[in-house]
Amino acid sequence: MIYLNSSTLTASINEFGAELTSLKDKKTGKEYIWQGDPKYWTGHAPILFPAVGKVFEDSYLYKGRTYNMPKHGFAASKLFDFNVVGESSVVMTLIQDEETRACFPFDYSFSIMFSLDEKSLRVSFDVTNEGKETMYCSLGFHPGYNINIGSSVEFEKPEKRIIYYLGETPITDPDKMLHFREDRYLDIEDNTFDGDKTIVIENPDSTKVVLMDENGKPFLKHEFGKNTVIWIWSVSGAPYICIEPWSGSMERFRIKELEKKNDIIKIDPGKKYMTESIISVF
Repeated sequence: MIYLNSSTLTASINEFGAELTSLKDKKTGKEYIWQGDPKYWTGHAPILFPAVGKVFEDSYLYKGRTYNMPKHGFAASKLFDFNVVGESSVVMTLIQDEETRACFPFDYSFSIMFSLDEKSLRVSFDVTNEGKETMYCSLGFHPGYNINIGSSVEFEKPEKRIIYYLGETPITDPDKMLHFREDRYLDIEDNTFDGDKTIVIENPDSTKVVLMDENGKPFLKHEFGKNTVIWIWSVSGAPYICIEPWSGSMERFRIKELEKKNDIIKIDPGKKYMTESIISVF
């Protein structure tokens, strides 16, 4: 485990999966990251690479060959190299190996820099194509935040391109579809995520959200820039919510050929794809 410190915050990152496991206020002891209660979900904040979600039929085609790909890719199960930069920063790095080549035939360098300051944690993602051919991939961040029923999520801008899923099936019944309050506020109720429901915002206009407690008081802001989709997920009655910015193919369009997948990230040889999330606390 890697520990970062600023004057007011601490953060912990696991070398396995480069997963953020804790973001805590030193003075109050308040923990912002879900601590993985197995009753609901054992994760904290997984990194999703080189796939996001469940790949159609768990496999894809590339140059006529079939490759199997696990849900959310393989990064979450891999041991990252790391370089600690002072007390408040660390760079985690993953490169291809024999195991990853079996499901992802590209040469790459994937690095994540965690930088902690007085009131925020910056998570910077950098995917570099080290090969001689165009690389195709997806990338996502899956942080779970501690939050109670009765709290709410405020989006930066009105969001109307909302898909409410029951399992893998979009809900189309008008009486059962989800609409944000004033088009910007998701109120978390007991039944918001019951029956394996998930909320997806396609091509979101918002680049950040603010989490507010039961009294409407803001306590956390997640800035994520422009993404293909934002997934919002939890388990019925669980005291956490996942705000997941995804870039790449979300697999709603069932296309087998990797290079033809909707919104797939394309990286030319020697080039890179970069994005970041900033988690700020109040």
